[in-house]
Amino acid sequence: MSTAIIISGASGAGKSTIVEYLINQNKRLQFVVSACTRTKRKNEIDKKDYYFISEVDFKKKIKENKFLEWEEVYPGRYYGTLQADVDNIWKNNKVPIFAVDIQGACQLKNVLKKNVLTIYIKSPHIYILKERLKKRKTEDENSLRMRLKKAEIELTREKDFDYVIMNDILKNSFQQATSIVEEFLK
Repeated sequence: MSTAIIISGASGAGKSTIVEYLINQNKRLQFVVSACTRTKRKNEIDKKDYYFISEVDFKKKIKENKFLEWEEVYPGRYYGTLQADVDNIWKNNKVPIFAVDIQGACQLKNVLKKNVLTIYIKSPHIYILKERLKKRKTEDENSLRMRLKKAEIELTREKDFDYVIMNDILKNSFQQATSIVEEFLK
């Protein structure tokens, strides 16, 4: 099994922003695009941000064992990592870097076992997450409520990770993440 990096945290914690920064800093890293059944947001690009697929197609891929990991994150909303994508990244001598929720991170860590770095991106407070999610303007009230309820649970899971980065000052978070990743890749 080859090396992998998993960045996780609650919705709005900043995991995607930090992953994007790390990829721009280190050409060995390649983002793993997750599959999902949720509706594509107006600023997202299919096959770049996510593979946006129907629930029927997602369940078909589950039956065909196409996923390295998958879960129903919210009722009727599935997310997962396609095994073939990760295998292709390794074949190209790159290091896969994931931006996934807590459950996905724990599943990936279980499956990949060794040579895996896990980093938990922590928000200073639940109200900061709420403000970040509102600022995105991608969530309706029901969706926002679901994400925040889930975030309250996820904020207690930092002990499951190798490192925790408090994402209160983005510049500092970038520096910490870069240092941790560089040390891991040595």
